[in-house]
Amino acid sequence: MDSSERKDSCAIEESGPGLYRALFRCSSDGLLLIHHETGQILEANAAAGIMAGRPADSLRGIHLVDLIEAQDAERVHTALKDAREAGSSLLDLSLVHPDRGGSRPVSVHFETLPAGVLALVHDITEKARMFDMVRREKEMSRSLLETVNACVLGVDLKGRVTLLNRRFRETAGMALSDTLGRDAIETLVAEHDRLAARRALAELVAGRAVEELDLTILSGRVLSFKGALVEDGSGQPRGVVWVAMDVTVTRRVMDEVRHGEERTKRSLQQLKEFSRVSSMILQEKDLDRVCKMFVETIRDVSTFNRAILTLCDDEFRGYQWYFAGLSEEEIATFHANKLTSRERVTIFQERFRLGNSYYIPHDAGWYYEGVRSNKDSQEMVDWHPDDFLFIPLFGTNRRIVGIVSVDDPADGRRPSAEVISPLELFANQVAHAIEEKKLDREVKKTTRSYRTLVETMNDGLFTVDLTGRIAFANTALADLTGYREDQLVGRPLSLLLPEDALAKFDERNQIPSAGRGSRFELALKSKQGETIPILISVTPYVEDKEIVGSFAIVSDLRDQKKAEEDRRLMHEEVLEANVKLRDSMQQLQATQEQLIQAEKLSAIGELISGVARPRGASPSSDSRTSAWS
Repeated sequence: MDSSERKDSCAIEESGPGLYRALFRCSSDGLLLIHHETGQILEANAAAGIMAGRPADSLRGIHLVDLIEAQDAERVHTALKDAREAGSSLLDLSLVHPDRGGSRPVSVHFETLPAGVLALVHDITEKARMFDMVRREKEMSRSLLETVNACVLGVDLKGRVTLLNRRFRETAGMALSDTLGRDAIETLVAEHDRLAARRALAELVAGRAVEELDLTILSGRVLSFKGALVEDGSGQPRGVVWVAMDVTVTRRVMDEVRHGEERTKRSLQQLKEFSRVSSMILQEKDLDRVCKMFVETIRDVSTFNRAILTLCDDEFRGYQWYFAGLSEEEIATFHANKLTSRERVTIFQERFRLGNSYYIPHDAGWYYEGVRSNKDSQEMVDWHPDDFLFIPLFGTNRRIVGIVSVDDPADGRRPSAEVISPLELFANQVAHAIEEKKLDREVKKTTRSYRTLVETMNDGLFTVDLTGRIAFANTALADLTGYREDQLVGRPLSLLLPEDALAKFDERNQIPSAGRGSRFELALKSKQGETIPILISVTPYVEDKEIVGSFAIVSDLRDQKKAEEDRRLMHEEVLEANVKLRDSMQQLQATQEQLIQAEKLSAIGELISGVARPRGASPSSDSRTSAWS
């Protein structure tokens, strides 16, 4: 801290503790007052508490190292020591939240005050994100440079090597460690061409372009260089980048030199046009449009006048085709003679490999009758009408998502690795776009199916986040509760569950945290105040391998409960009827026994009467007999 800053600090302190505390409290940056000796936090404002993920009051009395990763502790001690000795220090680190569920990157500026060390904590989350984006872009650029089929050389303004890609290293026969930091011209260029190379470098540094500079490198190869000045964001020159093509053979044969120069220019133009179309393809959402743009660009930009794209499934079967430069009759011929998946595999033989593509001459013994070229062999230089060139489209993990077949080269020549490298690069970019669009199409299809299922299911469904608020509700749940869907989303679950039911839900909802589901009955409260019995099934809601809430499926139990009540009442009626039937049976049995007894007595009386009556006497003629009867 300089003298003017110290005066300002003293002025603030002398203006009274009220102003100091107001500034301390209201600062948008985190402020920590740390003890000189012990390193404990004496005071912390609200912003510091938010960055640390805990209340500001809880920071008092703990050490700053308790808020960070263990590996950063020594750096913090050193920074505090530097602040005490030099008056201030600065370092970047991450504040770890107490639950270890996350951290926040911050920049800490330590300033020594009479009352202690003041730590000004500034959130650099966005800065860290931007740095990460820049790092990823650099990695992507480096990966592109390592895979491109052209030699790329980067030098600083003094001509020292800063970049040498794989293709250049292979061509020069040198390791990267043998060239980095050394004079590029002395290390790579043959002596007789060094003067021309230095002049070209001086031209580039002066802001003048250098086109098609042929130089012989120490390995004996002849490279055709094209250079460009590299500037920083403020427009200041930082170095030079050279892109070179190997033109050794064309240098030896004048005719090949001319054709080589034309091919180089064409390749650069193709790269530019392919890059432009690639940008358009990346923005395109429709898979069919992407594929049509791809084959039409090959026809219009490359040297090949016809292109056929075959999209392949995981079993390497073709399922969709796109054409450019073919007539309807030729397309019909192609469909009549399509390759099978077994035949398609035979393309990828090492003897046919050309760069990342596969060139199959007509006399290679690979028998397939495709769409014959419109040109006869007299119009060709060394390409035959029955030759084939296949360029695979590699997606993630080198999985082939399609194959493009090209034909009828405008120059009538067989392809070389250099000639088709822009097309391969273009195909590689399009492959990832196709894979992305296919995945997007599948995701949309799955999403539609899922939404249809959710919206048409009879049971209610809702999701609840970790704060207990409803994040989603389907139509069935809205119909069940009487609320609209938008009236449910964002509201606490207590809107639907009474206090006792909510307590039961919270208790049983702890089970999904172990990765299992839970199923139980609750009472739900409708908008009209009706208490609805429900069966609820709860499962974890997981995103990126972390539980962020719960899924719940709600089944209306009113009909079931009513049916159970009806069955209970019916059962009681059956029991009551059984009792009445048993009583009736008992009464009937008693009556039957009485009747049987009466019949027995009647029979005995008749028997006795028949024995006592004299033969031939009438019942009324003998008064004793009547009396007996």
